[in-house]
Amino acid sequence: MHLRQTEAAAWRLAAELVRWHPTWRVIAGYVADGPDEALCLVDVDTALEVLQIDPRASVRFPSGDGAPPCPALDTPVVWESLASPGGVGLVTKMIHEQLGVTLPKRHPQSTPEGIGYRLIGAVLTAAAANAKPMMAFNGRRGEEPRDSHLRARPETAAYRPEQVWMLVRDGTVVAHLAGGYVWTAAGERLNLADRRARGQSIATLAATVSDGTQPTRRGRIPDGDGFIDVPPVRDINVLNEFAHTYDGYELLARDPHRLYDLVGPILEVVRRGEGMPDHVGLDMARGALFYLAREAHHAGWLTEDDLRVWLPIVEHIRALSGGRVAVLYPPGRTA
Repeated sequence: MHLRQTEAAAWRLAAELVRWHPTWRVIAGYVADGPDEALCLVDVDTALEVLQIDPRASVRFPSGDGAPPCPALDTPVVWESLASPGGVGLVTKMIHEQLGVTLPKRHPQSTPEGIGYRLIGAVLTAAAANAKPMMAFNGRRGEEPRDSHLRARPETAAYRPEQVWMLVRDGTVVAHLAGGYVWTAAGERLNLADRRARGQSIATLAATVSDGTQPTRRGRIPDGDGFIDVPPVRDINVLNEFAHTYDGYELLARDPHRLYDLVGPILEVVRRGEGMPDHVGLDMARGALFYLAREAHHAGWLTEDDLRVWLPIVEHIRALSGGRVAVLYPPGRTA
């Protein structure tokens, strides 16, 4: 396996281990006797290092209470196993055998942190063949990055620096992850556990948060970099095009009925002329606008009267995003 592929596999393995051990966390750069590139899993309840996953060498187990460490699992065994079907489960079993731990027969549910680690693995897998591959970066050794553009978002201030992961491509942060949430470059916050519960795949989430370069409908990317300005005009047809740069069915709900269950209360307030509720986030606002666009599509017409409902939502999106959002309409989907 190529190094980029083994790094992605290391994250998938870490996610599976955290699923079995919810108090474990990945903290890179906390490796006492290994390279910074290794993923170090620490038990947050005991503050003890559990193991190190090093894509270049092996899976290593530190000593505890003066006892000698468990023998390391060599790289060829680990990474060749991970490349096979069911490989993550196989290596997880190998690790627990080294630790002398017997796993229960019933698989536990994924934790929010574990879903985040799976997401990082999926993003790295998709970017492995890219000329500008993605990297996962955090505040190493508990310190903030020196480069100001690599620092965490204000929303992640409640987390320790080493718990905030940044997906970086070509020196630019394209997403922040912490505590089971993702903040995209467009300012959208995604609740990973909630998205998974609604049936959204890890691959779709990875495409959503990576860098926003998904094509819009009919294959257009308005400005060539995967982002679009919120339209400043009151033309209902232009706003309809903008509404379709976000796929509410893929990102929020699977069909119109479920989508309305989410955005209907918002639309009812707006239709009463009370404006957008302050608590509505960017994701839900774009979902509401998408619902209106699909509603108009099935009705067969759009009129200037629709602006009364559309404009407060558009202005809310503009205020939350700073006037620029990611194009999040999957390839191959037609409106």
